[in-house]
Amino acid sequence: MSVIHFLNKIKHPLFSSKKGLLLGIGLVCFLLNGCAEKPHPPITIETLPAPILETPLLTEAPKEPPLPAVFKVALLLPLTGEKQALGEALLKGAELRFFNQGAPFLELLPTDTQAKEPNEKEIGALKALSNLLESNDIDLILGPLMADDVAAITPLAWEKGIPIISFSNMSQVAGDNVFIMGFSPEDQIKKVIEYALSQNITQFLAIVPLGEYGRLVVQSLRQGLYASSSAKLKDVVYYDPNGIDLDEKLKTINLTDIQAIVIPEGGTRLLQIVEFLTQDPLYQTIKPRLIGSGQWDEPSIFQNQLLQGAWFAGTRSPQWESFSKAYQTAYGSEPPRLSSLGYDALMVAAAVASQPQKAVSQSLMRLQGFEGVEGRFSFTPQGNILREWHVFEIDSRLPHFYKQVDPKNT
Repeated sequence: MSVIHFLNKIKHPLFSSKKGLLLGIGLVCFLLNGCAEKPHPPITIETLPAPILETPLLTEAPKEPPLPAVFKVALLLPLTGEKQALGEALLKGAELRFFNQGAPFLELLPTDTQAKEPNEKEIGALKALSNLLESNDIDLILGPLMADDVAAITPLAWEKGIPIISFSNMSQVAGDNVFIMGFSPEDQIKKVIEYALSQNITQFLAIVPLGEYGRLVVQSLRQGLYASSSAKLKDVVYYDPNGIDLDEKLKTINLTDIQAIVIPEGGTRLLQIVEFLTQDPLYQTIKPRLIGSGQWDEPSIFQNQLLQGAWFAGTRSPQWESFSKAYQTAYGSEPPRLSSLGYDALMVAAAVASQPQKAVSQSLMRLQGFEGVEGRFSFTPQGNILREWHVFEIDSRLPHFYKQVDPKNT
């Protein structure tokens, strides 16, 4: 049906004239156009970029990470000569730690500082180290034992940039990348004198060997006595370190008013001094307190009746018992006290070797202390060692032949 025909069918006056008819046609066309569906716009498909892989595809098998470099440790000890027994004890202690606990990537190079050349002359610590460096790049030196040997090798160690952890107990060789692990006589004497003063003992006599060790003991004794205005070091008896003139020197002792006698010796020399003193009738009357150092920390001394009631400074730790049993199982004998230093020194070396950066001095400061056979210890930036010292009284009636007498928390 046409639009005109449709409008003619509508009987409305508006569409009866020609002008009205044209108006109606326009209206209908407008309405039809508005109701018609509009065509959809064309769809454009964009091509997306290829994804970027964060990890590239493997084209070959991954490589194994490189193994850490071997950390070489020179162990300088007197394995022959006069100090052989001490050197072997230190070596056994180090070996016990090395084989029982494991030390990955650690190579231990024991070297005798007292070995002899064909002309029978001792090569000494310096020559021993020089010979070792000819075929080895050393990362750390453990040892030597004696302070003179430490002083002898220090310039060469500085030149090569090798740190030293010595078994010496002499603080004057410490510093500038040299650390000492030995039992400091200064700290021991100060600790036991502090306790003696707390027990109202004020009048002291000292019997010490000539040399640097004796000088340090007397110096520490005087410093300790400064804490009391009434304390006095009444006399100091010096004797030859080899004991040549010992009896003659002991005859000069006057025990009048003496309350305590300081004897920083061990072994047979200590027993020789004590046996001589007990022959003096005045000694039996006044019964002065005998005071010693860690050198007294030996079973043979604990059981000597002349030393019952004596005081000494020590570092007893629960770890010592297990170490002692392991040592006896491995070597069939009681461990000398110094053997623990070999064990603890290798523990330190293993800890340093496991650090990402093998800078020994920085690692010793960063590790902030170690729990060893002799208890907790740490090193100062000056190379000295800090230990927890206690005062013990010898009493053979007790299971361990001694008891701690200073406060437990000091």
